[in-house]
Amino acid sequence: MTVTIRVFASLREEIGRSTWQETLAEGSDSDALLAALSARHESISRLRPSIRLAINDQWASAAVRLSDGDEVALLTPVSGG
Repeated sequence: MTVTIRVFASLREEIGRSTWQETLAEGSDSDALLAALSARHESISRLRPSIRLAINDQWASAAVRLSDGDEVALLTPVSGG
C-alpha cells in the first residue's frame, strides 16, 4: 500500500521536502510507519517521542491501522511568543 507523508516546519527543513509517498506492507499501522521513517531520518527519530500524527486530517493515537491512499501528517510541537 502507498501512503502520503506530510511534514512541516523544522522537519520539512531538515528532511528537505514537505510531501512524499511511502510504500508499506498491507496491514501496517502508524507505529510501523514511524519506525520505518525514524530509521531513515535522524530528525524524525530524534523528535519521535513528541511527534503527533494526523491521518486524513484527523488526530490519531498510536498503532492506527493504515489504508492505501491515506495521508499521514507528522506534527511537531511549536512554541511562540
